[in-house]
Amino acid sequence: MVFHQLTNPAAKGGATINVLKKTGQSFAVNKRRFIAGAVCPRCAAMDKIVVDLESDARECVACGFSEARPGDAAAVGEVATRVSRGAARRVETAAQAIRFIETEEKPD
Repeated sequence: MVFHQLTNPAAKGGATINVLKKTGQSFAVNKRRFIAGAVCPRCAAMDKIVVDLESDARECVACGFSEARPGDAAAVGEVATRVSRGAARRVETAAQAIRFIETEEKPD
């Protein structure tokens, strides 16, 4: 088994991919993943952001932008939206039976 490291010459900063070769077959070592629909904050290129699974950092393969992701994402909590309610406003309402009353007679 032979280990090769390939460099993408089109990418600024030389994005690399690691490849294992065994008897003429290539097996990509998946250490980076593209994020579908992500837009680079520097160059605004879409679908060019990759996340390094080992360091958990994101990088743009078009312009070389790199940023470390926050360490404790679970501590951030829920993002406030117009439909979010605080715990004090969450009220469980008991179900009630309703009755429909017709006020006019319908013609046949």
